[in-house]
Amino acid sequence: MDYLIKISSGSVYGPFNIYKNSVSVPTLLASNVSANSMISGYKVYGVSYPLTAILVTNQDPECLSTASYTIVAPSPTPTSTVTPTITPTKTPTPTVTPTVTPTPTVTPTMTPTPTVTPTVTPTPTVTPSRPPVDAYYDESYSGADSYCTNGYGSAYSRLYGKTGDVITYQVTVSLLLNGIESSFSSACIFGELCLTTLPNLTPPTNSTLVVASAIAYGAPTFLKDVQYVTVTIPAEGYADILLKFRKNHVSNFTEGSAVAKIVLINGISYNKARDLVATYNCSNIDDCI
Repeated sequence: MDYLIKISSGSVYGPFNIYKNSVSVPTLLASNVSANSMISGYKVYGVSYPLTAILVTNQDPECLSTASYTIVAPSPTPTSTVTPTITPTKTPTPTVTPTVTPTPTVTPTMTPTPTVTPTVTPTPTVTPSRPPVDAYYDESYSGADSYCTNGYGSAYSRLYGKTGDVITYQVTVSLLLNGIESSFSSACIFGELCLTTLPNLTPPTNSTLVVASAIAYGAPTFLKDVQYVTVTIPAEGYADILLKFRKNHVSNFTEGSAVAKIVLINGISYNKARDLVATYNCSNIDDCI
């Protein structure tokens, strides 16, 4: 609260101190206030409650014994309370941070597409009716040897084919036996298919491929045997073939021969090549087995 303190009469020179309720340092409101200020009116500000009196003391050294003047505090005219216009503190609109509920990543359940194993219709293996490459004999390297000394008497030829082709021969030996030499108990025939080397007037036997043979212990009888063998065409593209026909201890016979016939090429039936045939009346020096 604010108070105006004024000396209206008297000739005290001052200066003056002003106190609240009692004279003490803690209650000092103003000090060394001049007499003129007091006569004109001296205002003290912000005097707080409780307040029972305002005391003015003369600080003039010549008047130190002068008693303090007590002024009963008037009922203060309150300074009108100004109701301030309260500017309300704006409550900020809160920024709402939405709680984001994350959309869960959906791992789809994959239904596997079944692997369809197609039904494979196998392509049938076509067996050709004839081989792609023929086998044939070269007539310029073909001939017959009727010379029986030392067991010769044969047919021969050079066989051409594709390198690596497998030629299957059927070798048949046969004879109609009418008699056996008197000093022997048996008679026999055989046909021998061999590899040889051409050209030769008397081809040698380089190697024996197969022997077809038959034996008889009485006559008359028909002797016959059939054997099979394969020949692979070498890198040169040909093979030299030799066929021999032999008989032992035969005293009387009819239609004896050895025949070599190509029946397959690479396992496929074949009948285009001519046959090798030996029919010579040559005897072997060996006994029948």
